[in-house]
Amino acid sequence: MIPEKKSKYWYFILFCYTIIVFIGIIVTRIIVNTQLSFQLVLGSIILALISGLIPSIAGFWGRRVFYSVFTCINIAALFYMFYVVTMNTSPGWGDLTSIIGYLFIVILGFIIALVSEIVYFFLKKKTN
Repeated sequence: MIPEKKSKYWYFILFCYTIIVFIGIIVTRIIVNTQLSFQLVLGSIILALISGLIPSIAGFWGRRVFYSVFTCINIAALFYMFYVVTMNTSPGWGDLTSIIGYLFIVILGFIIALVSEIVYFFLKKKTN
């Protein structure tokens, strides 16, 4: 159930989105025994905020397809990040490869969501 365009619920979604991504990043850092420093926490907050702002702004302006596609891909990116650290796919490099993998998938997700929204826009325009 996606809120309506310009609804105040988008602020709540932004908050929840940011908290979930932040917790995901911090938990994966704890799993790989990374020392939690101020810079790491601050960087994680910034990354989580950006990751939450992108779909929230799109949803706020009524871009529901973008929001849906980006959210699904972001969830997959979080699962990938957890997979890398829990399965120890790159011993000694799990902290770095997991965050780089997350960023790569999220950037790819942004592009896919943008293309999806553009295709949806033209298909909707063509049918009207």
